[in-house]
Formats: sequence, C-alpha cells, structure tokens
Amino acid sequence: MDARYVVIVVLAGISALGVIRLVARHGRLAEQSALAYEYLSKFNTFANSYTSSFDAQLYFWLVSKSDKIQSQMGFCGIADYRPPFANYIMRNYQILVNTLPQMRTRKAMADNVAMCEDALIRYIGLIDDSLAYSASRLKNPLVWLQEGARLILAIPIITLQWVGLISPTKVDAVTLNPLFRVFSGIVLLLGLVASLLTIILGWEKLIELL
Repeated sequence: MDARYVVIVVLAGISALGVIRLVARHGRLAEQSALAYEYLSKFNTFANSYTSSFDAQLYFWLVSKSDKIQSQMGFCGIADYRPPFANYIMRNYQILVNTLPQMRTRKAMADNVAMCEDALIRYIGLIDDSLAYSASRLKNPLVWLQEGARLILAIPIITLQWVGLISPTKVDAVTLNPLFRVFSGIVLLLGLVASLLTIILGWEKLIELL
C-alpha cells in the first residue's frame, strides 16, 4: 500500500479514537448535569415541605445520592462555615451532606438550606458551561486528532485504570494536566508535519530529505 494511504488511514484511526474519547467524556458530563438538575428539583421540593410534612422516601433518595453529588460538585459544594453563635470557622465544610441530617431533625437553619440550593445552582452553571464547551469540541476535527493522540500517549495510565489501580477521574486529571497537554501537542505537531510531508512528497522522498 502507498505510504500516503497508510498515513491517511493512521490519521483517520487516531481521529476516530479522539471522537470516542470526546463522546465518552461528553456523556459523563451529560449524566452529571441530569443528576444535578434532578437533585436540585427534588431538594427544593423537600425543602419546601419538610418542616410540616416530612417525605421519608424523598429524604432517602436525597441522602442516598448526596455523597455522589457532593463529590461531583467539588469546590462548589464546600465553604468556610461558621455555625450560629460560634467563635470558630469550619474549613472545607461540605454543605449538602451536613445539612440534610439537620433537615431530618428539623434543626437546619434557613441559611444552610439556602446555601445548599445556591451551591447546586452554581454547580449546574459550571456543568452547563462544560457541556457547551464539550459540544463545540465534538465538532472540531483538529480536536479529534488531538484527543486521539493524547489517548495513545496515555495508554500506560489507562492500563493502570483497567487493572483498578487508579480511577477514571485520575486518568482525566493526568491527561488534562497542562504539562501532558504541551507534551502531547508537540508530539502531535511533529506527527502532523511528518504526515503532511509524507502525503505531499511520498515516503521515499521524505526519507531522502532526512
């Protein structure tokens, strides 16, 4: 097979890997967004009635999903919190998981309940921005190639995920790291230059130039 066709097939394969990775990441964001909207809706329903009519089933659902949504919210779900009449501050206070038990005993302060709602709304705003950005990247062929190249370079890290040593979140943290992005960008640039020269000149002439 002509070297030009080989290069085209390889580039198409790398792009296909990039699309798969982008679609998977977009799907995770969509799931997180759906959970956040559902959680906010059910939390508001519960917050508006728990003092007069306690819905045990709804409370069970909120608590069962609280660790997951609290983890996904990240910095949106924590705050430096000063309890009423206290002279100390609780750092990195997890707003949601700490307020729900107080709501069960009807001891939750109105401000704490409002903090939960505000935190969820802030998180939804961020996740919606991430979804819009992710959708724009899905339409860019250069991003497909870039993500495919990163995926190939990240194979050792992904292997650690497959054997259960690290989580998918850790994989994303490494592959989205600025240093890794610069390294993969340099490798991609060199690969594109070599690929274009191969397509234009042919493999034999490229070897002669080198």
